[in-house]
Amino acid sequence: MSEHEANTRGPVVAIGASAGGLEQISTLLGLLPDNTGAAFVVMQHLSAARKSQLPELLSRTTTLPVIVIEHDMALEPDRVHVMPENCALGIKNGRLQLLPKKEETTPTVIDGFMRALAEERTEKAIGIILSGSGNDGALGLKAIKLHGGLSMVQDPDTAEHPSMPRAAIAGATPDYVRETKALAEPLCNHLEHNLAAPHPIGEKDQHVEDEDENDNDFLHDVLGILRQYDKKRDFSAYKPNMLKRRIQRRMGLIGTGESDAYRQLLQQDGAERENLSQDFLICVTDFFRDSEAYAALYDTALPTLLEKRDTEDSIRVWVPGCATGEEAYSIAMALDEAIHRTGRDYSFIVFASDVDQRALKVARAGFYPESIAADVSPSRLRAYFDKPDDHYRVKRSLRERVVFAAQNVIEDPPYSRLDLISCRNLLMYFKPETQKQEADHRDISFCA
Repeated sequence: MSEHEANTRGPVVAIGASAGGLEQISTLLGLLPDNTGAAFVVMQHLSAARKSQLPELLSRTTTLPVIVIEHDMALEPDRVHVMPENCALGIKNGRLQLLPKKEETTPTVIDGFMRALAEERTEKAIGIILSGSGNDGALGLKAIKLHGGLSMVQDPDTAEHPSMPRAAIAGATPDYVRETKALAEPLCNHLEHNLAAPHPIGEKDQHVEDEDENDNDFLHDVLGILRQYDKKRDFSAYKPNMLKRRIQRRMGLIGTGESDAYRQLLQQDGAERENLSQDFLICVTDFFRDSEAYAALYDTALPTLLEKRDTEDSIRVWVPGCATGEEAYSIAMALDEAIHRTGRDYSFIVFASDVDQRALKVARAGFYPESIAADVSPSRLRAYFDKPDDHYRVKRSLRERVVFAAQNVIEDPPYSRLDLISCRNLLMYFKPETQKQEADHRDISFCA
């Protein structure tokens, strides 16, 4: 590949570490073959005054070529790209971008790159968090998993500095948590079984529903097995191609390419049925995701709503598909600020629902890593969050305004007498006919 050509389609493995990470990075790279087809990007926290010796040290432990990243450098497969000191890192169309490093007390360089990588490579993004202090990487790893990529974390009990791995486990529910040397085998399996085939199940064209009869029969069988063991696990309204890609991902993680073998595994293994169901339920959510949408809500929609309401009437909002709660809390913050701007005393409540009980547990607790500071302004962090340790927790005054509940939006009745519905993380996964059916049945217009 020439220096002007960018690898825009291949898998990319992002490895993040901090204190105690050098030995772990060396161990992992030293166990990998030199022909996986993946590009590797290594990030480590370094002070501006300290020049990185990482490229030289890694070159002694891996057969892969090791290079220091330069601005607008093209990613190349089977090469280790090392981030230089005193910068942040981005990616655009397969080219690495050196960015100014923000002046901040909490490092977020790993989060920033992994989130950008998740957007660009989706299922072909792989994130690995190794030993380090703080919680940089927790949000980035979560983004990679939410986009269908592979997420891996060093077992904190084996880390010299376990706080980064622990934060990543709490925030991302990674696919693998193992000692570093035990991460090499599943990583290679994933690259071989999940990403090597040019057209794995459901990826012939992500914008056109796949009509392959064998694929559709296999999907029908898989969904039937899930319903057989749990009547609430009915994913037939979800877009088939999304489901097929998630099935392909799970098959790659366990190292099988045989549909018959996977059918049999699902029949016999309740843990795998749960893992697959959780992959189907994944949705993308962050605080104040898509700033333009929240600007329109804050500057136009909410003032118009409040202008027409009496203070005696409570304002009622519904957030279906709320996942781990970031969107519901974001809307509650925006609404509370809009109310304060009027100088009047309105009451409000945000109903937030999801079918995923594990996600609701996180949402109700209201604990989030320090790195949400990249999405939440300092004034909002002060007003709506406490910081008891190295995490932020939503203040009780705001948590009491948000009611989380389990709900299947297709089958269960909706909330009534609503003033606002925000459905930005759910409809994208439904078939078009299901979207229309829901809107017609509820006699509402969803705003996605």
